[in-house]
This record gives sequence, structure tokens and C-alpha cells, in this order.
Amino acid sequence: MKRLNISIISVSLMMLFASCSDWLTVEPQAVTSKDKMFTSELGFSSALVGLYLELQNVYSPTNFMMGGSTEYMANNYLTTTSETSDSYLFHTHRYTSTTIDASLGALFLSYYKIIANCNILIDALQGQSVVEPDEAAIIEGEALAIRAYCHFELLRLWGPPPTKIDASRKYLPYVTTVATSPYEYITYDAFVQKVKEEFNKAITLMEPVDPITAYSNGTLNASYATISKYQAMFWYNRQKRFNVYGVKAFLPVSTCGPVIRTMPIRRQKALWT
Repeated sequence: MKRLNISIISVSLMMLFASCSDWLTVEPQAVTSKDKMFTSELGFSSALVGLYLELQNVYSPTNFMMGGSTEYMANNYLTTTSETSDSYLFHTHRYTSTTIDASLGALFLSYYKIIANCNILIDALQGQSVVEPDEAAIIEGEALAIRAYCHFELLRLWGPPPTKIDASRKYLPYVTTVATSPYEYITYDAFVQKVKEEFNKAITLMEPVDPITAYSNGTLNASYATISKYQAMFWYNRQKRFNVYGVKAFLPVSTCGPVIRTMPIRRQKALWT
């Protein structure tokens, strides 16, 4: 009987370990692999939507960049709270504070996370054959615009103040690939040039195919699925995304150099002095 029990246990263990590798590779319901994501048009468009959802986490009304910490950094809000509160610490530029340093670090990583996902999507579009050319041009154009915009915001927050640009200093990395090795930091001028190039490339890709160039938002959104060239939902609500006109409008703001930089000089100096 003991031998029988041992044999049964041994067989059970063999079955467990035989299926262990399969069990460990089961994907969570809310997660999919890159190989599976980019096997359909829906996968590519969903990846683009994911970029906007990540941006929403940064720019929702209660988060860091919209009516929150940056406003206290710029002294646009008056704070009368405790001297140990986050709002007061941002207001007085106490960036060595543990909580403030953590908040800024999280924001920094959020931007580079979005950039990394842009890079994955843009890379997947190269040489693919499942997305129609016009739709692929829009997806790539929007992803390029989002990547350039995130880099611009990083430079605006962590770059030098207008009066203290060191032409030889390398400030931040401009990341266009997904890699585990450290990224190369580049100069301010080189960084701004890359932002400009990516916005221009986005415009070149989208301008011939963006439906917003042929239809007003009102007409386009009210005509869902009735315009033969734009049957899918993907083509509508262009006013809520980086459409070609939005990129054109933002291009001069992001590339005119330090004169038009929108961050108050006071806030920039606080980050670097």
C-alpha cells in the first residue's frame, strides 16, 4: 500500500511539473503580448488608444500637470496650508523633500513609459501588412506626435531655463528605441531639433489622409459610417486626438527655442539652481 501511495504521488508530481511551464505562461485577462497585439487592425488601433489613456493619467484634472503640482511650482496658486504639505513644498521649491522628489520621479517615469509604448507601436508598424496604408499613416503620425510631445514636456520641466542654456551640456535622452542599455543624453539644440523633426514627420504622414482636412468635426462625427472612405469608428472624433491641425498648431510652440518656452522662468530656475 505504501508503495502504491508513493507511485501515485510520483505520477501526480510528474503531471504537475509537465504542465507547470504552460501554467506559468498564462496571460492575465487585461494583458496581451506584443506578438498577439499586432496581428490585427484592432490591435494597432487599440495600442494607439492605450497611449491616450496613459496621457490621461498625467493630464486628468486632478493629476500633476493639470491644476495640480505644476501650478504650485509656478506660484499660480496661493497655498495657506501647513508648511509640511505637498502644495507648500512645491510652492517653495523644496525639491529635496522625499515626497516631492518621489512625485517628480513618478512623473518623469510616466513620460518615458508613454514614450516606450510609442516606440513599440511605431516599430510594429514598420513592414506590417495587416493595417491599411491610410490607417497606418494616421496611427504612426499620432504616435510620433505623442512621442515628440512627451519629450517636449520633459524638456520643459527638466530642461534648462532660457537664460541658462549650456550649448555643450547634454541634458536629457531623446528615446526612439526600446532597449535595456542606458540611453544617450543629448544637447538642448539637438533635443529641440528632434522634436521638430518628429512633428514634421507626423504632419507629412497624416495630412494626405486625415479626414479632418476634408470634413468639419461636426460633419464628420454626425456622419459616422456613412462616408465610404471612413467607415470605421477609428476615423471619427478627430478633435479628441492629435489630428494634423493640432500637430501643426503645436509645432511652432515646441520648436521656437527658449523665447516661447511656456514654463515660468522662476520655476525652471528652481529646478536647476
